[in-house]
Amino acid sequence: MGMPVPDWDAPGRTLWGAAFAGGDAEVFAAPSEAGFPGDVAVSPDGRFLLYPLTDLGRSSGPDTTGGLLEGKFNPFLSDSSLVVLDLSNGEKRTLLEGRYNRQLFRSLGDFSATGDVFFTLAREPQGFRLLEIDLNSGAVVDFEERHPEFPWDSLDWDSFFPTGMDTNYAQFSISPEEARIVAVKDVLVGDMSNPCSPAGSYRLWIFDFESNLLQTYEDLAGSVTDLGWRADGSAFALAVQDRGGCYPEYLDAQIDLRDRDVSWLETMVSEPQSKIVGIAWSSDGSRLADDVYSTDLMGRLKIVDSATGEVQELIDTTQLGIPVDRDRPVTLLLSGWVKPAD
Repeated sequence: MGMPVPDWDAPGRTLWGAAFAGGDAEVFAAPSEAGFPGDVAVSPDGRFLLYPLTDLGRSSGPDTTGGLLEGKFNPFLSDSSLVVLDLSNGEKRTLLEGRYNRQLFRSLGDFSATGDVFFTLAREPQGFRLLEIDLNSGAVVDFEERHPEFPWDSLDWDSFFPTGMDTNYAQFSISPEEARIVAVKDVLVGDMSNPCSPAGSYRLWIFDFESNLLQTYEDLAGSVTDLGWRADGSAFALAVQDRGGCYPEYLDAQIDLRDRDVSWLETMVSEPQSKIVGIAWSSDGSRLADDVYSTDLMGRLKIVDSATGEVQELIDTTQLGIPVDRDRPVTLLLSGWVKPAD
């Protein structure tokens, strides 16, 4: 379906780290009676390592999908806490205990421009909460406290995280100046004439904290696999999949650029008969990286220059010594940019 599904329940479940210069690897998190690391994120400056600590033994919350989610992507569970590890001094904090899960970590997990604040969502008995977390102190601030004039009462969390068989949950991203949040959610329509790739569109919301408005945009064509704001906060990019039918007809992918008011600016990249799973801006906003997988069964990592539109292919799977194998194809999954040490 065009999305990576890591098996975070696999035996071992250990987070390792190693220096680029070499040397022994270090275990940052291992499974224990308290739980196991269920995902991972690292702040842009490399100082903070964050992960949901998940304990399947105390999992609680509704599963209205008949077991389809198996706990991995169920936003209604309360089976996790958020661990913040300061790599500069080894200090570890455990936050949001009993209010967190792996899907919320995926739906919103952004860092501030300075790298010392983390934005995410938490569970509530009757919905969810947008939060900011000071990674230095561990202080948790509710967005309703930070933006009291915003019309929070009009927010329908069911539209972002519906119950039932609709497991296309919303993705959120906060702008670098923290003035806006964009959220997107795929809306798929059952169509047995095209079962491999049913008709679909996506819905987009803008939380505008400057004007205290929530704006909704319906029936935008395609489905969104990833999104991200440019460093100056003037625009955001969306990796959009067209609905193209069964393999090998496949899907067509593109990266659309929209300004902070959602007006379409340009299609930065078009990838026919391909899929794009991940995108990530460079720290200065001059380049956008993306991963591409096509009908030739090869995965590629590319970079587009946002000023000129020039596309550079960095590497493909065959250059890594991975043969083209129709039965076991391999793709590259973009994680992000690494800032070189001074």
